[in-house]
Amino acid sequence: MAGEFELHSGARSSFLIDCGVLTDTDLAALALVALDLVSPYGDVVGVPTGGLRFAEAMRRYQTVGPTLVVDDVLTTGASITRVAQDVRNSFGLVIFARGVVPPWVTALFTMATP
Repeated sequence: MAGEFELHSGARSSFLIDCGVLTDTDLAALALVALDLVSPYGDVVGVPTGGLRFAEAMRRYQTVGPTLVVDDVLTTGASITRVAQDVRNSFGLVIFARGVVPPWVTALFTMATP
């Protein structure tokens, strides 16, 4: 969406990436794409609130291994980092990254930074 938005990080943006409009079928397809990009994982933890539905889609494929922490959109990385700090032996996955992605996080889609 175009407009003037305040992001969860507190930053201002002229556009909003709204993953809430993705259907369960869309999230299931994204989960299949993600399987080729991430290592095997055990438990899945979603970052509230945006990552909860994506976490549910990823749970279908959990096996053994570290915990996968997922979110829908990464801007500064603060939210996913905060959740991951509470989980031992974890790595991250996001659908969209608006900025620099921490090395322990995989992004399905990354926006070019100016």
